[in-house]
Parts: sequence; structure tokens; C-alpha cells
Amino acid sequence: MMRRIFTALLIVPAAALAVGASTWAATPPPPRDPKSDYKVAVAQAEADYKVAKARCDSLGGNAKDVCVEEARAREKRAKAEAEARYKGTPKAREQARIAAVDGDYEVAKARCGTRAGDARKACEAEAKAVHARAVADIMAGKR
Repeated sequence: MMRRIFTALLIVPAAALAVGASTWAATPPPPRDPKSDYKVAVAQAEADYKVAKARCDSLGGNAKDVCVEEARAREKRAKAEAEARYKGTPKAREQARIAAVDGDYEVAKARCGTRAGDARKACEAEAKAVHARAVADIMAGKR
């Protein structure tokens, strides 16, 4: 008698679990909304920027400038990638790559801020040349 009760106590919950699992597995996931995914990604990029910028406040001088530019570059890149995923066009993907290169250029210019005189001009000229080559490579890939 005790064995039958024990067996029944094991079988009933297991059967209920199996029925519930099969019902759950048969239910398709809700459709994804690309517009809301885009908005969430942009909001996340903005929130990440604010957190990164707050971390930069403890720094001073050029280190702070570089830190802030890196945070801006990450935000710009994330927003451009979100837009490229949302639009899904080759033009949008190209613009996302260009936004990433632009952000890297701004960071490179900020890093040149520690130098003075001709060294600074040379550093900025090199950063500009690297940026121009990268943009040209992106545009050449378009053709």
C-alpha cells in the first residue's frame, strides 16, 4: 500500500511536468521587433557612455581627454552598428565602419595632445593619414 502511494506521488508530478513542458515547447517565441531592438541598443550605448565618462572624471589633463574620446568612440560605434543591424543595408554597414574609423581618429588626435610643437603636428598628420587610408579602403570595398 505504501509503495503504491509513493509511486503515485512520483508519477503524478512527473506527468504534469511532461505535459507542461510539451505545451511550453510547442509555443513559438514572440516575434522580435527590430525597431525596439534598435531603441534598446541605442539606449544601452548612451548608458554605457555615461558610465564610461563618469569613470573619466577621476582623471586629469590629457588622460581625461583621451578617456572621454574613447568613450565617445565606443558610443558612436555602438549606435552605428545598431543602426546597421536595424536597416540591414550595405550603405548602413558602410556607415557603421566609417563611424568606427572616425571614432578611432578622434582618439588618436586626443592622444597627440601630450606632445608639443612639431611632434604634435606630425602625430596629428599621421592620424589623419591613417584615417584617410581607412576610409578609402572602406569606400573601395563598396565598389
